[in-house]
Amino acid sequence: MTEHDRCHFLLDHPFVDMDAARECAKMVVGVKNFASFMSRYGTDRDETVNPTRTLHSFDITPSKSFFDTEWDKQFYYWDFTCTGRAFLYKQVRKLVTAMIQVAQKRFTVEEFAWMLNNPSTDNWPSHMKLVPPYGLFLMDIGYREEDLRVPKDNIRYSLVLESMQSDNKLEVIKILRELHGSCTILQARDMMKNLPVVVRSDLVERDARFYQELFENKQCMTRLEKIVLPSDDTETNKPVHDSDSLCSSNDSEDNKNSQVNNDEKVKTTN
Repeated sequence: MTEHDRCHFLLDHPFVDMDAARECAKMVVGVKNFASFMSRYGTDRDETVNPTRTLHSFDITPSKSFFDTEWDKQFYYWDFTCTGRAFLYKQVRKLVTAMIQVAQKRFTVEEFAWMLNNPSTDNWPSHMKLVPPYGLFLMDIGYREEDLRVPKDNIRYSLVLESMQSDNKLEVIKILRELHGSCTILQARDMMKNLPVVVRSDLVERDARFYQELFENKQCMTRLEKIVLPSDDTETNKPVHDSDSLCSSNDSEDNKNSQVNNDEKVKTTN
């Protein structure tokens, strides 16, 4: 069969209440503490892991075989699909395991809700056998549209800091290395020392309006200053600051330059 070691086959207990499982799926959407649905790493890292995660969606939908065969007609396929920015260790597999148990009437919606509302790594029932990892797939990685926009050929961007606090330095070095290609960490540190500090409030260019709103709402710590290069920029290694140059902010939430949404999908059959 084409699904061998690609989905989890359940032969002993059929799904008899998928509505109850979908009710559990609705509970986990949003910002939740998933300590009851995570596993320990078994190292000192457990003490520093924040069990709070945000799930944007969790859907349970009928599915089908990758390739239809005579054998596949004897099974009902279901997809458990969730979307979020990050997941805990074994979080998705434990959520799917618990929802399957609810669909099989071996676990109740109330018990599921209790685990969610009383987060603890000690709450996982010992009789629940975790679904295997081979049914878990990374479906997609999403980016914000503005992060994929290619700048014009005659424009470069250099980082402009509102402050040089220590908690911003790693982010600054990372962005400098991306802006300047094969720049080393030491070279990035040298460039960081000479970064100009610019404060502007009149951001009027169309492409900068989105970032202007972020900056005015104090949702970001750093900004990007637009620098227009001269027509022959090969004669000098230093970009020329135009007197009317405009600034736009760079969202640095969680010290990341792009919003990443991951889709995790678990395929099961009954």
